[in-house]
Amino acid sequence: RVPQVLEAEALHITEKLHGFNARFGRTAEGAFWVGTRNQLVTDDAQGFTTWARQFEDTVSPGVTIYGEWFGKGIQKGVDYGPEKRFRAFAVRVGADLAHPDDAAAYVANLGIEWVPTIHGGPHPGMESLEAWRRADTALGTGPGEGIVIVPWPPVFDQYGHQVIAKFKAPTFAETAHARREQPTPADLATVVAFAEEHATDARLS
Repeated sequence: RVPQVLEAEALHITEKLHGFNARFGRTAEGAFWVGTRNQLVTDDAQGFTTWARQFEDTVSPGVTIYGEWFGKGIQKGVDYGPEKRFRAFAVRVGADLAHPDDAAAYVANLGIEWVPTIHGGPHPGMESLEAWRRADTALGTGPGEGIVIVPWPPVFDQYGHQVIAKFKAPTFAETAHARREQPTPADLATVVAFAEEHATDARLS
């Protein structure tokens, strides 16, 4: 739906980790917070909250660090070993997303590791993207979940939301929003009767 993602000047491609989206940071006023993809959390969130709080005094005000919390017991399908871990994949300073290279350098100064980087530069071609999404994980054993493609400069959809691309391995492909074929009803007479009764001009308008 947003093909210009692949037309960007540079594509920053990393391994997609199979855990849960996690983030933490400090408000502009300095208050520390921890969250998942869609909400702030106050419980331990599979150990993530406890882990994140070690950075309570070192993250700069106004900075948000995004990443993946992954490992044993969080998701099934990829073997990352016995430990739960965090890898950062983005940093936002105020309202602006930092360039991936700057973001990686920022979290490295905090002692936080970056997601495995595969490519940074012009579109490498679909053959390479296809091969990378089927590759084994760099952080464990066996197949990975796929790749994430971050265009730079950033690309936005019609609603002003920043867009990235996920290109998952076939076994992890998302089908929730896939178009489904609707079978033809065996008896169309009931459909026609329903339409004749309920599809009035007023309702259609």
